[in-house]
Amino acid sequence: KFRVEPGFYNAALHTIANLRKWKTLPKKAQDLITAVGLEYEARAETSGPDFLARQKKAKEWMAGKGMKVIAFEGADRKKWLETARREGWAEVLERSPKHGAKLKKLFTGQ
Repeated sequence: KFRVEPGFYNAALHTIANLRKWKTLPKKAQDLITAVGLEYEARAETSGPDFLARQKKAKEWMAGKGMKVIAFEGADRKKWLETARREGWAEVLERSPKHGAKLKKLFTGQ
């Protein structure tokens, strides 16, 4: 019945491939997979226009079905987002302390 704004988690899902298997594919197949993958990733990027348009459409649909928005502003908004980021990274670090720390530094500079 309710959705909280600002939202704090959007994920672009990317494709990975086993390098040894990749090397066994013909060049034509690698080129095709690369082209399709790059096109998909561009459309799925959470800051890109395609993703934002789909997100807007989804929010309009939810509102049309009666979903209400709880919108945090000011200090509450800041606290909400900081808590979400802190707890999100805490889970990553718990699951993989070594790689999680490297990912956090790469994505946040911290």
